[in-house]
Amino acid sequence: MLKLRYMKAYAAALLALITLALSPAAAAQASPDKPAAAAPKPAAEAAPAAATPGDVEATLQRARELGISDASASVEQAATTFLQREERNFEILLRRYLDTPPLVLATAPTTALTEARSTATIGLSATRAQRGALGARVEALRRAGARLDALREQWSRKLQAERDLGSPQALLERIGALLQAIDESQNQLRARGQALLELDSRMAALADRYDQAAKNLDAARRQTQRQLLQLAEPPLWAVFYADDGSRDAQSAVFRSEWRRASKTVAQFWQNYADRIVLHLILLLLLLGVMASLSASPAFRALESESGPVRVLKRPVSSAIVIAIFCSPFLYPALPTAVGAGLRLLSLVPVLRLIPTFVPPAWRTLFYWITGLFALEALFMLLPGGSVFGRVIMLLTSTAALWTATVVVRAPFADPAFVPWRRSALARGALRLLVVLLIAAIVGNLVGATRLALMINVSVVVPAYLAIGLAAAVFVAEDIVRLLLHAKITQRIRTIALHRETVLALCTRLARLLAAGLWLWLTLRVLDIGAALYDAVARILSASVTLGTFELSLGRVLLFLLAVWIAAMAARITSFVLDHDVLPRMRLARGLPATISTTVRYLIVGLGLLVAASMAGVDLTQITLILGALSVGIGFGLQNVVNNFISGIILLFERPIQVGDTVQVGDLLGVVRKIGIRASNVRTYSGAEVIVPNAELVSGQVVNWTLSDRYRRLELDVGVAYGNRPAEVIAILEAVVAAHEGALQTPAPFVRFRGFGESSLDFRVYVWVDYDEGLTQTSAILSEIYDALAEAGVEIPFPQRDLHLRSISEEAGQTLRGGQR
Repeated sequence: MLKLRYMKAYAAALLALITLALSPAAAAQASPDKPAAAAPKPAAEAAPAAATPGDVEATLQRARELGISDASASVEQAATTFLQREERNFEILLRRYLDTPPLVLATAPTTALTEARSTATIGLSATRAQRGALGARVEALRRAGARLDALREQWSRKLQAERDLGSPQALLERIGALLQAIDESQNQLRARGQALLELDSRMAALADRYDQAAKNLDAARRQTQRQLLQLAEPPLWAVFYADDGSRDAQSAVFRSEWRRASKTVAQFWQNYADRIVLHLILLLLLLGVMASLSASPAFRALESESGPVRVLKRPVSSAIVIAIFCSPFLYPALPTAVGAGLRLLSLVPVLRLIPTFVPPAWRTLFYWITGLFALEALFMLLPGGSVFGRVIMLLTSTAALWTATVVVRAPFADPAFVPWRRSALARGALRLLVVLLIAAIVGNLVGATRLALMINVSVVVPAYLAIGLAAAVFVAEDIVRLLLHAKITQRIRTIALHRETVLALCTRLARLLAAGLWLWLTLRVLDIGAALYDAVARILSASVTLGTFELSLGRVLLFLLAVWIAAMAARITSFVLDHDVLPRMRLARGLPATISTTVRYLIVGLGLLVAASMAGVDLTQITLILGALSVGIGFGLQNVVNNFISGIILLFERPIQVGDTVQVGDLLGVVRKIGIRASNVRTYSGAEVIVPNAELVSGQVVNWTLSDRYRRLELDVGVAYGNRPAEVIAILEAVVAAHEGALQTPAPFVRFRGFGESSLDFRVYVWVDYDEGLTQTSAILSEIYDALAEAGVEIPFPQRDLHLRSISEEAGQTLRGGQR
């Protein structure tokens, strides 16, 4: 018995040792009723706990990773750099607009106010975005701290449990080091969080200052708008006769404005040096692409095939124009001096591109508009209120009036313009433009310079933007034409088969984008985009409540836009599937049409669901819609639903496929389309017959080409009596066997049908392609006739025996040829 107890104790100790080796936690949770669990472990048995340090080390590494956050350091560094730059920008560019009353600011030049307001708005937006990034990172640090708290609580309990179990001191020390590392990581997280919160506080203060400056500038702008008709400056003729003191004051203002502009340009370089380098790289890439395209073989091949490629004959000018029009997307705000410099830089390439896309009758007008824009850009470089600026503005207004009254006569007399349906509207707008330009000239002369400047900018800048964007559009169209004629794109079936359609679609899209860009740039230049956006937002957000449903104009427009996008996406996807994707796959006949139609319906259906959700319809109430639909079906939509379900059956069961030749009653034709309600069948006479899908599913339909496109011809042939049937059969079989269009499987054969009234009747059975049935019938019969004639086999005429029972003797003598 004693030996048995020792054996049991030894087995229990061995089991405990294995359990500790496999899982340290298992040792801590061992059942206390086992003898070995309560027995003291010798020092040599501390080794099984060596697995636990690995777990401790893994947790320690995780705790350190939570405490050392590279993302927080990078966010902190980015926020610090941003604050240093923006605070310096605010002090240099906007500080003077913060504390100055709006009435005093209203006396400043309009261009300076516009530039300052744009800078304040963009700075406020950027600061709020940076605050959002900081807030996200602070939240991430909070979550990391919560995980560290959970780890500390877990390992604190584990440390106590290990102490209760009498675990080795080395293990306890490691757990203690882990808890200390967790505390250090928590301290690091608190320090990072505190630094981020301090940065956020500085950003909040900066955002408040930006917001205050923007509001102050908005008030000044409203004040200047109310002062458009006021005489803000002395008459122009009085300025020329001003005393030396006034001239010295103007010179001082001139120098002050130039120093301010220089600081602005320098600050712009410091803020956007990386984007300026990116802009230059973009220009170099465009130059390389344009030069390579203009020298490529595809360019010469395209010119020989479809006429001259217009603007790509000027690759350098084309690249510069596109690069300049990318400026609004690269820089949040352009200082007046930089914007004016870019405008002047764009003049030369635009002048070189005008002859490539403008008709001869309109070129003079385009040149004059470009010259007006040059004067406008030069005016932007001069300080506001200077005599030189007013002279340039007067010259611009006068030249624009000359353009609107004299230069436009030639293009408006162009035979291509006269029949244009909107020519009368253009002439009316031109008369209004003449009145405005006269008002600008008078206003500048008497001192209402704000009114003159607003009219000049509103007339000249949009016109020049239209010219530049037109040049960019023609550049894009020529590039698309080259790409569509390139060898690599010829491998795409959609482009190879429908090049002109794709070109027309790309051209329409490019012009729509150009029109939208022109509108956006015009609103930005005229500084009315924000006010117009607010007005449109108020109109679109106005709603009407109908029961529990709230309807607004914005939601209706969103619904229509979503439906239109879904329909266009369905059409484009179906087009690509039908012409490029599915033809490359080995699919059963009719299956590509099923896939394409199903995808189109799915896209439209998903689009309708998205559109309904955007319109504010609760999709959980779809059961109500289905209930209303069932009521409508009960009142008279049974046929519509029947045809719809029948169309789905036709798509998936495919008893009838697009391209099949079917016979429905007396109707025989080819299926051209299987629609959602009805199918289109084109008869061999050319008529398009709309057949409801229910008739094709529930009625009797003969499908001549369901499984294959072969049909059997049955040709009747008659020969004269006296010919041996076996010889005739051999001749006919030889003819159909040698015929090129006859299928050999199933093999053609001939049968002797019987004795006719005047001939021996035979029937020829031969299989041919269905689409060639009429042609093959004519060809086989012609060959049979030639073979029978060559063999001397006669094809008889119809013969009749006439028996006369009673005739006169004279008639009988005549029939006997005069013999008695």
